Amino acid sequence: MKLFRKLKAAVKTHKKLSAVVLTAMVIAAPVAAHAGFFPGRQTFDYNNYNGNNNCADQSNPARNNGRCGSLTGPVFDSFINTPTYGDERSFFDGYRTDLANGNASDPVTNVTDGSQVVTLRVYVHNNANSSTNCHADHLDANGNCTVIDHDAPGIAHNTKVAIALPASTTVSNDLRSVASISADNSNPGTVYDTADLTSSKNFTVSYVPGSAIEYNDGPFKGGQQLSDSIVNGGAPIGYDALNGDLPGCFPYAATVEIKVKVTPVTPPNNHLTITKTDRLAGSTTWGHQVNAKPGDTVQWELDTENKGTSTLTNVTTSDVLPPNLQVVAGSIKFVNARGTEPLSDTPNGGPLFGGGYNAGSYNPNDNTLITFDTKVLDNFDGCTIIDRNTASAVSDQTPKASDNADVVITKTNCTPPPSKQTLTCDLLAVTPGDNRTATFTATASVTGNAKINAYQYDFGDGTPVLLTDKTSVTHTYAKDGQFASHVSVLGQVNGKNQTVTSAKCASAVTFTTPPVTPPSTPGTPGQPTSLVNTGPGSVAALFTVATLFGAAVYHRVLSRRLSRQ
Repeated sequence: MKLFRKLKAAVKTHKKLSAVVLTAMVIAAPVAAHAGFFPGRQTFDYNNYNGNNNCADQSNPARNNGRCGSLTGPVFDSFINTPTYGDERSFFDGYRTDLANGNASDPVTNVTDGSQVVTLRVYVHNNANSSTNCHADHLDANGNCTVIDHDAPGIAHNTKVAIALPASTTVSNDLRSVASISADNSNPGTVYDTADLTSSKNFTVSYVPGSAIEYNDGPFKGGQQLSDSIVNGGAPIGYDALNGDLPGCFPYAATVEIKVKVTPVTPPNNHLTITKTDRLAGSTTWGHQVNAKPGDTVQWELDTENKGTSTLTNVTTSDVLPPNLQVVAGSIKFVNARGTEPLSDTPNGGPLFGGGYNAGSYNPNDNTLITFDTKVLDNFDGCTIIDRNTASAVSDQTPKASDNADVVITKTNCTPPPSKQTLTCDLLAVTPGDNRTATFTATASVTGNAKINAYQYDFGDGTPVLLTDKTSVTHTYAKDGQFASHVSVLGQVNGKNQTVTSAKCASAVTFTTPPVTPPSTPGTPGQPTSLVNTGPGSVAALFTVATLFGAAVYHRVLSRRLSRQ
């Protein structure tokens, strides 16, 4: 079948999505209609504020969706109408390095001109309220944290930034990258946004090793180099160390940058491409991702083109349909320079969804279009899923070329399942000191909305266990010997009280050198008269856990003064 002219498809945006990110992901919240960022999530409106500085006030309009931010833990990039950034959900953009970064945009245009190097930027803001960065005993009279407690509920843990670039072999004049921000205890667990590089010429992109940098207004004001793993699964970030801990509120926000090299590509003699796009029935705009609900009709288009300088023979186009879509009978159409003709849709969609449809020979710049409609099904678990439809084309002279388009299916009136919650005791580190003293440092972690309430230290010498909210305490032993110490973590998982420990949270402590005799202390010889003081109010500040865990006789009433961001 000889083609005579280049077909002009409807106006569309051709974007190559990285296969790393968007394959059959189940998302716990509805995906926003905006094509760039997802999933959809609750927003905090900076303008929703009436001067009330007390975020604990139930009547304060800023408390739940305004300037107070999140009062229940980390949430990333969900503020809107901020005076410096605007809508944080669109957190990924870039600029050519030969132009000022004030020209950052999405898409980044004319990337084959100038320096042919692009800086891609990710804005990272933990929207947790600043008062949740510490425990109640570290809040001042104005509700501000005097210190940052790394086990406080507002601290994001294991925070990572990842940027999925197109494969270095992907050639196009419009390439898309996907950035993600994640943490073990954020909700949603991961947020995404896209950025596009465009040009009038075809090109490839590749990561510049060593170019990943984090900037903030604190310790990393001059920049802190990040791991190159940022383009291979993600790199940890932080505020004052790359430990994954990121406090909430605007002062702790960060910008992460990488550089990519743009390489213009001259079309080879034999070059076959395919572009896969979709849209909702009734829409006039094609793209690489649509949002739909069960029962909707999604339309698909495959544009197969010879972009080389030689004739290609036996050009064959095929498609792989995901499981939650059903082809509408009679909707498959083949379009070339001579017009439109139907294609067989039985059995199972005919040759397009089987071995592929052979359109014959393509001269340079020839192309064809194949279109079809699908009904969206609801045969999947959960509330939202992203389904990827992959199309490919091959000829006698060229290898297989592929492209993808996605449909985000969200069930109506659906309650997502609760996020997975875990509580673990990760490590007990012991540092011996003088005069038979030892410092014990516990490390624990949570996922989902699980919470850490307290640490219970058993020093192994027969003294009473110490229940405290401190992650680090010091104990003095009365005599030499080897002592089996361990720590347990008390918290809540799925709304239920839980106490956990592990082999890593146990450690032997040995003292063999006679210590300097300390000043005598009234009381029973060889036994301390009171618990070790682990900090201001360590005993009095113990919260009420006796009735919860049956493990302690100390009580503390937690109070927190919440303040705006």
